[in-house]
Amino acid sequence: MNGKEILDMAVEQKKGLIYSEAKETITVEKIKKISKEKKAELFSIIRIYFKNSPEVIASFIFGSYSTDNATILSDLDIGILLKTDTGKDKYSELLLDISSDLVRLLKMDNIDLVILNRANPILKYEVATKGTAIFEREKEILDNFKIKS
Repeated sequence: MNGKEILDMAVEQKKGLIYSEAKETITVEKIKKISKEKKAELFSIIRIYFKNSPEVIASFIFGSYSTDNATILSDLDIGILLKTDTGKDKYSELLLDISSDLVRLLKMDNIDLVILNRANPILKYEVATKGTAIFEREKEILDNFKIKS
């Protein structure tokens, strides 16, 4: 079996590759899934963080963490809605600050944070229909986001 076939098989079977330099071999191992308890712990930390972030109206988890398919290799996709009076010039600063805080609090560096106010329509639709809202400060605005998306 060549390298490409091994990679294809690993991707198809949701397995990871382990390379042993000493043995010069590649083995395929099952990638460990994230437990429901671990996800609940992460979501709780995120919820508390955004509850104390006045500029954030709502937050969503989307991608593999919003399903039962998250593994230790998955990135954590988080979408946030900001208050409409948050200046667009502050978006980059907020994105950097919030991302840094979450990396530190969650003790993981594979976090993708998206400001939904400026996201493309396809991503907004994906988050609104398949994502999981884990925090809402203003239900009416959250409902309006879901309807418009």
